[in-house]
Amino acid sequence: MTMRRHLLAQIYTQYTPVMLTEDITVGDMTQYLNHGSIVAWLFHDIVFGTITDGAIRIRNRRGVMDPKAIDRYLERARLFNDNREIYLFRGKNNVMQGRIREDFVVPEEGHTQRVHVKEVEMLLLGRHEEFVDQDWVRLSSQRGSIFIIPMQWSKGSRDRIVVHMRYYMGYVNHLASIVDQRIVRIGR
Repeated sequence: MTMRRHLLAQIYTQYTPVMLTEDITVGDMTQYLNHGSIVAWLFHDIVFGTITDGAIRIRNRRGVMDPKAIDRYLERARLFNDNREIYLFRGKNNVMQGRIREDFVVPEEGHTQRVHVKEVEMLLLGRHEEFVDQDWVRLSSQRGSIFIIPMQWSKGSRDRIVVHMRYYMGYVNHLASIVDQRIVRIGR
């Protein structure tokens, strides 16, 4: 991935830690994010998908994935839209944990704090597109990576796919540092 750099901006954000039990699945987390996208790092693959009306739809190289398989093989995931991201990861003793981060332009009621952020654009590796069906595109590179991505990210163009990231700045031992990051959106 290559990056384009931008200047710092100020926003208001709210950070909420999350601990999942065996009874709660990744699909259950869509109660906090009814519409958006998902990137999931599985033990054997990286998969991309959409969240529509609380339903996760992911396709890998073999077809549309069963949502239960996502929970079984999940190492980490980012469920996101322009305003909110749920980041989940497999932590100590194989327990899923993470956080919900929600951003605001003006302060909201609750525990929002003003922070500096840096908006960064990264290019997703791969350029050669093949249409899998009306909803999915196969993106590949000469280096051997192959990803199946939602058609809405591609918009039928052969330009590069851009991952829009937001880096949250803070101070660690009196040094300005990146203290968190999230995906804002993926697309052209």
